[in-house]
Amino acid sequence: MLGWSLSPRLCPLSSARLRSRSCWLTPALATAIGLLLCTACTASATLPDGRAWEMVSPLDKNGGDIRGIDGDSAGGVVQAAPDGNAITYVSLASFGGARGASLGSQYSSTRRAGTAWETENMSLPMSAQTFGAGGQGTPYDAFSEDLSLGLVFGGLRGIGGRPVESPPLAGAPAGYENYYLNQIPHGPLQPVLSKAPGIPPEAFSLGFLGATQDLGHIVVKSPAALAEGAVEEAGKPNLYEWDRATGLFQPLNVLPTGAPILANLLALGDSYGATDRAISTDGSSVVWTEGSALYVRRGIGSGQPTTLQLDAPAGGGRFLTASVDGSRIFFADTNRLTSDSTAAGGGAGNLGGDLYEFEPARPEGERLRDLTVDHNPTDSRGAEVQGVLGASEDGDYLYFVANGVLAPEASPGNCAHPSAPAGASCNLYLWHEGETRFVARVASGDDNGSELSALGVAFDWEPHLALRTTRVSRDGTRLAFMSERSLTGYDNTVSGGVSCGTDASEAPLPAQCEEVFLYEADTRRLSCVSCNPSGAPPVGASGIPGGTDFYNNKAVRQSRVLSEGGPGERVFFDSADALVPQDTNGQEDVYEYEGGQVHLLSGGRGAGGASFVDASTNGDDAFFVTREPLVAQDSDQLVDLYDARAPHAQGEAVGSPAPVPPVACEGESCRSAIPSSPALATFSSSTFTGAGNAVPVEPAPPVKPKPKQKPKPKKHKKAKRGRKARAGRTGAAPPGGRRR
Repeated sequence: MLGWSLSPRLCPLSSARLRSRSCWLTPALATAIGLLLCTACTASATLPDGRAWEMVSPLDKNGGDIRGIDGDSAGGVVQAAPDGNAITYVSLASFGGARGASLGSQYSSTRRAGTAWETENMSLPMSAQTFGAGGQGTPYDAFSEDLSLGLVFGGLRGIGGRPVESPPLAGAPAGYENYYLNQIPHGPLQPVLSKAPGIPPEAFSLGFLGATQDLGHIVVKSPAALAEGAVEEAGKPNLYEWDRATGLFQPLNVLPTGAPILANLLALGDSYGATDRAISTDGSSVVWTEGSALYVRRGIGSGQPTTLQLDAPAGGGRFLTASVDGSRIFFADTNRLTSDSTAAGGGAGNLGGDLYEFEPARPEGERLRDLTVDHNPTDSRGAEVQGVLGASEDGDYLYFVANGVLAPEASPGNCAHPSAPAGASCNLYLWHEGETRFVARVASGDDNGSELSALGVAFDWEPHLALRTTRVSRDGTRLAFMSERSLTGYDNTVSGGVSCGTDASEAPLPAQCEEVFLYEADTRRLSCVSCNPSGAPPVGASGIPGGTDFYNNKAVRQSRVLSEGGPGERVFFDSADALVPQDTNGQEDVYEYEGGQVHLLSGGRGAGGASFVDASTNGDDAFFVTREPLVAQDSDQLVDLYDARAPHAQGEAVGSPAPVPPVACEGESCRSAIPSSPALATFSSSTFTGAGNAVPVEPAPPVKPKPKQKPKPKKHKKAKRGRKARAGRTGAAPPGGRRR
């Protein structure tokens, strides 16, 4: 599995370079010498952190590719376990002992100590006809953090005149839409709806909205009265939290007066799609919205739950995030909800409002405070908070973007949602222990606002986790984000050609590439993670993936881009720029930033490139998908899932098991087989060490698993963001990548 690694000085001697350096060589002789050098050279460069490639997906994939972070058909969850010893992923193909599959199959691969990766097909016997023509990915919508449980959707009612699965699974009521908790990999199953409600199947629906990390508490929407005190009204849903321990539903859409409320605009988090930590880790607190009012339901499961309105009395609040225990809730509102607020009020001329903190456990009158009081006389509209990039688990660190001048280094901004003038910019802030700190001046385009999701397109303060391209460490001291502005002096200007999510031949020049940045709060240091170490301007896009969406840009988690608790603080990202000389394919590849250096984790030579999927908490396991064979056992041309694992133990069995050897032959059947050509060695490492940067060679046309739409040019003036569910995303991507 270790294979050969190539010297950065010897192995770039391709036949083309040999011919250019030695004019006396014929093309055939140059090719032969190049093959000899690159298969015989000894290891002189290694993957960072003592890593080695492990092939996670099996060789026998029934002719199918492994999908990337977006799963398949607007759904399908891709998620690694915290310790990196297990991962779940998606393929259109059915392999690994499938018992039946819908439009896509969900797989679980587990690393067995001292042996290899073992793969299980977790598909359940459900009819693909109950998932609609456009598909809903695989039936799995969520997994517990340790991957021991999966939430499975049973299918839609009424698609093509067909009911949901028949016979029902696990004794659930026949004909009703339902979800099941599956003990990975083979059950048993626990139905969320365990008995028939009071309305017929054709009038019933059940929609998953969110869950706690252990899947012990699940929030759903349904028109039926599923709990005591709930009411029914045709066409209007209820919100419920389901408790795995009791199997019972608890109503959430209850006003502070104790009366239930039904409305078409009931939502978890808020109607903008913000659900980041709307459910506390123990399920006792849930933030929900009705129309323009924000509420929190507290004490769920205690027998005496209560409801509080966060944005009383005027309403109009936008939920942003919360601490994981629900003790601190953050939202924006254009109304002046406190005596010292400087918000413009009423929403007139103010698209953002002020940032408020709500602490439900405090006495009434002390629960709410404005964190963005703006005393600058030039800011007549107040803080104009545009959105939140993330927060620490305890809520002590909160990163947000605003137009207002809230710190000495800031200046008035002109970012606006959903559109802004060309070149508009605003302020990125950190709020911590009552202090608002200026971090950087960012561009309005750093939250794209369009339906285009491609490498190099940022959604930094997007409310949907499925699109948001920022990560905050659990303790809040580190922030990874993207910006098209030159924040550290690096020239990120695109001179021409198609790159960086922008068609520079059509867009107004100069255009800037989005780059990946790391802010460290303890030292106040801002570093460009994806800027080319050689100083050369970018020739390809760089970026951070969005979340793992289970259906139409809805997500309950984000992949781990920032490592925590390991030997080093790492940042994982994708780049189509050649940041090290060994990256020669001109395609998207996977990189790691650590200790001020950038390292290549994927091969860097395959025509299809590679894209990041997820990582273990400490970053020792970095998973990605690629068509490029990186180990000897990978003998097909399909997209596979790999783990760049650290540290690799010498002699340890890694990767999926090798194919079973053929049965011994006898007599005439023992004719010699045609010998296969020796495989070329691949880079097992890449760390930038030289002064220059290799010019990427023109790659061979990639073989894509299905045709993809041409990416739209990124516009300086943002298009109006639709609030309907987006069915898919377009944009060029490597096979198995996150664009669809």
